[in-house]
Amino acid sequence: MDFTTHNTFITSILPSIESYQNSYIQSFPMYFQSLKTHSSIPTITTIPNLLNTKPSLKTTTWTATGLDINKAIPVSIEIHEYLTPSNNKGWQILFKTSDGIKEYVRSVGYGIESSSRTFNWQEIIKP
Repeated sequence: MDFTTHNTFITSILPSIESYQNSYIQSFPMYFQSLKTHSSIPTITTIPNLLNTKPSLKTTTWTATGLDINKAIPVSIEIHEYLTPSNNKGWQILFKTSDGIKEYVRSVGYGIESSSRTFNWQEIIKP
C-alpha cells in the first residue's frame, strides 16, 4: 500500500497535536486522551464521525481541541496517555487506515517510552 497521502497528512497535523498536548498538560495533570475519530478505519479520505466522543472520566472531545481534523482525512486517529511504573507521563498517537482488505497502523510516541511506542506503518494482525 502507498502511504504517501497518509504520511503527508500526519506530517502536517503532528505539530498542532504536539502543541495542543504541551498546552493541555499545563492546565490538567495529564495529557489529552481520545477515542478514535472514525467509527471504522478509513479506506478512503473520510470525514471523522466520532469527534464528540470521549473516554470515560475525561472531559475533552476532539471537537473541543480545535484541531483541524473536522474535514476529510485519510486516517483514523486516537491518542493514548501512559504512566510508567516510575510515574513518568507520556502519550502516543495511533493513525490507522485500510486498503479495504488489510488494516494498517502507524504510531508516534512521546515521553520516556517514545522509542518503543514509535513505529512506521505495519499491518494489524487480528487474532
